[in-house]
Amino acid sequence: LSSGQTIGPQAQELVGQAIQAYQQALDLNPDPVEYGNPVADVARLALGHAYHLQGEVAYLEGKFPSSLASFDKALAALEKVRPAFEASVKLNESDRRYLAQVYEYLGETYKWQGLALEQTFDYAAAIQAYQQALTAYQLCIDQATNTPDLIIQNEIVGQSCQPHAVETQSLYESLTGEQ
Repeated sequence: LSSGQTIGPQAQELVGQAIQAYQQALDLNPDPVEYGNPVADVARLALGHAYHLQGEVAYLEGKFPSSLASFDKALAALEKVRPAFEASVKLNESDRRYLAQVYEYLGETYKWQGLALEQTFDYAAAIQAYQQALTAYQLCIDQATNTPDLIIQNEIVGQSCQPHAVETQSLYESLTGEQ
């Protein structure tokens, strides 16, 4: 994780196109009954992740204020859709995968926000962001205990949330001196 990395010139453009596409899907206001799934909520989830990626690219380019603005947009979208999936899981177990992804993306976004805040020397806010990331990752990990879904267990939790939680815990401890 180092800033100033060379990013392909198309990265920001492609992320921008994704943001436009997901926003367009939201603007269409699709009826979940007609489509048989929560299209708008899935689009908002994807929009939040796209904003996260935009922030990550900006961070790697060393553009920390820009990355923080993108992370704020990501968190706004993800926190807006989070209650919808928390409620829908009670009615439709197949939505648990979306819920696990919400927590995964929240964790990732808070972690990267913490990294960017460290670069701007706002250590107190970075610590808070890492704490929020750890909470989100734990909620993600908890989803594996509530489902037989192997995608959630192996890919979302096993390959993303668990290793990222360990990494974030290390980042948190390096700032706080806690072990």
